[in-house]
Amino acid sequence: MENKDLEKYYLQIDAYLNGDLDGKELEELKLAMRNNSELADSVKSQIDARANIRILAEQKEKEQFLKQFEEEEEVLEPTIKKEIPRISLWKVASVAAVFLALLVFYFYPYQKNSSEFVLDNYLSDPSVSVLRTETTPDLTKKWMSVNDAFLNKNYQKVLTELEGIKEDSETVNKHGGKIALYEGISFLRLRSLDKSLLAFRKIKQDNPFYDQRQWYEALTLLEQGNEVKAKNIFVKIGESPNHFKRKEAVQILNQIK
Repeated sequence: MENKDLEKYYLQIDAYLNGDLDGKELEELKLAMRNNSELADSVKSQIDARANIRILAEQKEKEQFLKQFEEEEEVLEPTIKKEIPRISLWKVASVAAVFLALLVFYFYPYQKNSSEFVLDNYLSDPSVSVLRTETTPDLTKKWMSVNDAFLNKNYQKVLTELEGIKEDSETVNKHGGKIALYEGISFLRLRSLDKSLLAFRKIKQDNPFYDQRQWYEALTLLEQGNEVKAKNIFVKIGESPNHFKRKEAVQILNQIK
């Protein structure tokens, strides 16, 4: 491979990871990666770097949420203390007994339903910044509308807006993985699980969004009650040292044994 060709492929890595390559350019880059280990390693390093950025972004969001929660708790605590009335010991015991009975009656059946616990604690939408796309001016407004609807958790509108974007075949070819991810998460949120799985499975293994597909597909399968297939995917994620959800996958596997 000539140096000028190799240089061209290195310059195309970002476009490849953003899902902006298609047709001949995409096939040429894939062939070059198979034939040149240094180029393939460079692509893998970029993927790992992006995964680490996602992990740091999610960690930062969690830290900000906890900080806000702690600040609100500090404000509320004095008020709560003032409003607590004095009650006798037997009343406390009676309330505790009733609460314990309700806990056993209502909560125990759900201990076996691990999928509900997992979704409540692990299902979160990816950052729109991860999903951003460079588009032609005539599609920019449509993508902005999709992003706004997604941020506002208006998942039905997301699906409606995507139908307009999918009318452009060139956009579908370039950004099919991104579109499928939006659709899959929206269907999952709307509990249309079969449609969600169909959307996720449009994202092929060589697509930059494949790691996202793995995570959300496993959550969808768990919600669907297909624990065996879900576990298989979580195991693969847990065995991938650079997967952006490796830690969470291991935690889930420990909970659904």
